[in-house]
Amino acid sequence: MTGTFGALDAASPREVTLYLVVGVVAGALFGLAASVVDSDRWQYRTFAAGVLGGVITGEGLYGIAVVDVSGPQWWLELTLGLLIAALIGRGWMSRMLSLGTAAIVALSLLSAYALYDAAMLA
Repeated sequence: MTGTFGALDAASPREVTLYLVVGVVAGALFGLAASVVDSDRWQYRTFAAGVLGGVITGEGLYGIAVVDVSGPQWWLELTLGLLIAALIGRGWMSRMLSLGTAAIVALSLLSAYALYDAAMLA
């Protein structure tokens, strides 16, 4: 993926390095959250569902708010992220906490994307 990104987008070495670092860190955290979703403790499961749903929701929100060509795929991604956060929980309280966590993660991710964009323009 990074090779394709670098070759097709004429990315600078700095962009490719940043892309790799962010991908490795985000991938590890996303994988950890996915493994915790099956936990016996509801607190862990709720938090992990919120993180997973929030990351997907945040990417959809970024596509809607920032990307020039805002197609239906961004709305689908946003909806899917919220559904993941809401449906993994067991019980209404767990689902509401997952949605709240997803909202916080999504807005944090949108802020991180804005910082990333600003760093790339500098």
